[in-house]
Amino acid sequence: TWTWAQLGVHRKPMGLLDVEGYWTPLRALLSHLGTEGFLRSDPDAWLVHAETAPQMIDALARFEVPEVRRWLRLGET
Repeated sequence: TWTWAQLGVHRKPMGLLDVEGYWTPLRALLSHLGTEGFLRSDPDAWLVHAETAPQMIDALARFEVPEVRRWLRLGET
């Protein structure tokens, strides 16, 4: 899913229900990958995270698709 977002194949948010900070280490890793240039856009731009299901639903409803510099355009050579 993340790869497809980075390639511009889809424009959907990805959500992490971060109950009791379970996903905090993954979010730190993604931030590090972005800082080091291994991800083309800010990981938090695509990744919706919340601590409760109602918060997640609200956050997904407010999601705005970030601009992504695509690696490849389908149909182009």
